[in-house]
Amino acid sequence: MNKSDKSKKVYIRGNKKQAQEYFDKIWHLNLLKRGEAHKWLSEMLEITDETIDFGKMNFKTLKDATFFCVQALNDNRRLDRDFGVDCGYPYYEIID
Repeated sequence: MNKSDKSKKVYIRGNKKQAQEYFDKIWHLNLLKRGEAHKWLSEMLEITDETIDFGKMNFKTLKDATFFCVQALNDNRRLDRDFGVDCGYPYYEIID
């Protein structure tokens, strides 16, 4: 394995951790139950299996998963703020 292969694996591993982190926030913050979150994200990603496994996703799917999760967190935050509720979590920058 050459140096660029190793750096590519590290880069993808970082994206997996990031996607998993934002996904976990959705159900830890009780926006959806864990099973509902799995179903929602699998529908958003057009994956037939409702069990989300970030370890088996390719780079594009990981980026899409991260985008959808961040967007859902920010949309919920915006709704809470519109109705005068302190949601208790920050705005997350959408990652390119």
